[in-house]
Amino acid sequence: MAPYSPLTQYLVQYIRNEKTKALKQGDSFFAIIADDVTDPHANQEVLSVCLRLVDGTDIKEFFFDFSYLERTTGESIANAIKKSLAINGVDITRARGQSYDGASCMSSDKVGVQAQIKNLSPLAIYIHCHSHVVNLSIANACKVPAIRNMIDVVNAVYLFFQHSPKRQRFLERVLAVSAPDMKNRN
Repeated sequence: MAPYSPLTQYLVQYIRNEKTKALKQGDSFFAIIADDVTDPHANQEVLSVCLRLVDGTDIKEFFFDFSYLERTTGESIANAIKKSLAINGVDITRARGQSYDGASCMSSDKVGVQAQIKNLSPLAIYIHCHSHVVNLSIANACKVPAIRNMIDVVNAVYLFFQHSPKRQRFLERVLAVSAPDMKNRN
């Protein structure tokens, strides 16, 4: 991958610094959310890291960094997370949570990412990513023909209206007449 332009690098770092300002002042805690995926175009494993930050009474979740992985072992992924946090001035000992998928390289309490992070930050509790659990549940439910057919119909209706402003305006007029109490028509 070609390096970012100097301006892009500056903007990325500026945004990251603004998002993590409270962490660097030491009065906030955070959770790590990470997942790896294969980039089909580069044929490369990519790790994305997000942080969930508690800042006073606000909870903020944002994309933090991504990195290419040479290997997808628990140690390799944990090292990538630790390096990303360290390079950007975020103290890993302030982590209070971590969320990954259920793959053994992530979830193993012996050699997984969660074990490696917990060694540095014992208060960083691991929880299987709820979004990933929902995704697995939906994928499993889609094997049921009635559910798969219903999703196909909803998708077809959505696409029918999405790709035509005229049809969308017509639908909005019909809904205004037939369902006037409906609060959100979009």
